[in-house]
Amino acid sequence: MIKRLFFLMSAWVMIGLNVSAQQLYIQGGLNGASLLVKEDGETISDDFKYRIGFNLGLVAEYPVSKSTYFQTGLIFSQKGYRLNEDFFGEDITAKVVLNYVDIPLTFKFASERSEQSSVYGLIGPYLSFGLQGKTKVTYDGDSDSEVVEWGDDPEKDNFRRFDAGLKLGAGVDAGQFNIQASYSLGLAHISPYTEDDYQVKHRYFQFSVLVPI
Repeated sequence: MIKRLFFLMSAWVMIGLNVSAQQLYIQGGLNGASLLVKEDGETISDDFKYRIGFNLGLVAEYPVSKSTYFQTGLIFSQKGYRLNEDFFGEDITAKVVLNYVDIPLTFKFASERSEQSSVYGLIGPYLSFGLQGKTKVTYDGDSDSEVVEWGDDPEKDNFRRFDAGLKLGAGVDAGQFNIQASYSLGLAHISPYTEDDYQVKHRYFQFSVLVPI
């Protein structure tokens, strides 16, 4: 049901991108992503490191008032995390790459233009759907890779596909391009395992350039 709703939402966004947007942008940039993991109320992911990935997609902007706009789009976004641990004198490196399609549903609040530029803030929810993922663990010089299994079965699946959260950001609109920085706070539990109040949520930064088309 969630998968069907997501694809219906994606179709609606694509129609909107082509029909009624005041402005379309190509977005591209870098992600810095990690995970927040808790068990019995205790954070157990303090050693997780941010993994660098990229984001790329289309953004549509619709005017709401003179200085307020609604933004949505379809963004390919790489998430995940990395971990380095010393295990009895041996280095263990783990990398998890999770590829998603994000649909931002944000409001943009822009200042008055000064010398053809303006600053703006962003706030709003996002929806996201997992496409593909891979884990790689390196230990004692040997590497082992596995494909991420998506689903709700805690016995065989690694992550749930659906994610949703809150996006906060700011940027500078220079006319020919925008420079934007944002932080996305995942609110959905993305692990099929739920015992002992186990919680896994996305945390990621985005640094992007938006070019009008």
